Amino acid sequence: MTADEGPAVVATAPDGIIGSIMAAALESAGIPVEVRSANRGWLFPGVQTSAGPVEILVPGALAEDARAILAAEDGVTTDPDAGR
Repeated sequence: MTADEGPAVVATAPDGIIGSIMAAALESAGIPVEVRSANRGWLFPGVQTSAGPVEILVPGALAEDARAILAAEDGVTTDPDAGR
């Protein structure tokens, strides 16, 4: 991320596992992502995660697109009518 783009928080997740899933959805769409947390820990050997909330940051110019992608992902996974 460059200074002129400035990182923008587009979402928060309750833990690092969910944050990683959100980050993967954005990265698969070509959006660079940074996951930030104050509480780092180890899920199991070799896999670092966060025990507390994490922030999902993207370049400011891509924030609107990132929010739209996350909203669509959430709708697909949590909307009971999405399968129709």
